Amino acid sequence: IGTIIRRMDIITRAMMEDTILCYRGHCNYESIHNRDFDVNRLYFLGYRVLKNAMKNPRIAKSLGIDSWQLHSDIITILRLEKIADRQKRIARYLCTANFERATLAELDKIHTDISEAYNEVMKSYYNQDKKAAIGIEVTNKDRTSACDKFLERYTNMHASTKSKTANSNLVAIAKIVENLKATAVELRNIARTVLCYE
Repeated sequence: IGTIIRRMDIITRAMMEDTILCYRGHCNYESIHNRDFDVNRLYFLGYRVLKNAMKNPRIAKSLGIDSWQLHSDIITILRLEKIADRQKRIARYLCTANFERATLAELDKIHTDISEAYNEVMKSYYNQDKKAAIGIEVTNKDRTSACDKFLERYTNMHASTKSKTANSNLVAIAKIVENLKATAVELRNIARTVLCYE
């Protein structure tokens, strides 16, 4: 299970890095999409193993993990799968819309901050570092607030524009921000899993 989680983490981390490159004009959506498929496969494999271990204590014993660890691992693989899905969706919206450079730069900054928090929360997960997990928990509101403030500014600047392109860009921005916020929430949830360790 630890190997599955690490592989999901590595792929998800790479997806996040490539999605950030989309803001800089170097988007490879096909690669991001394919890696999401790999994360999904690992998720279903891990889920089956964990479900069988929960049903059969002998399997759990052979894996060397107790019931609380099984629960934590199943939550973690679910969160990683959702984060990967969010990266795929953000990349898709970035590829289909045409944004100004300043808008992309601001989104890049927000996403990079979330990516750094992702790296930190996964480090806290592997090390069962409650102090680092508390840091992610405490600062999560700052990340979601940055998303809200950006969306509000963008909407106010472009609300009076009546063109079809402006409207479709506004929808794409709203979807990107929604997925960024959801990613931040999943990071907080992983941090909470770390905080529940004995």
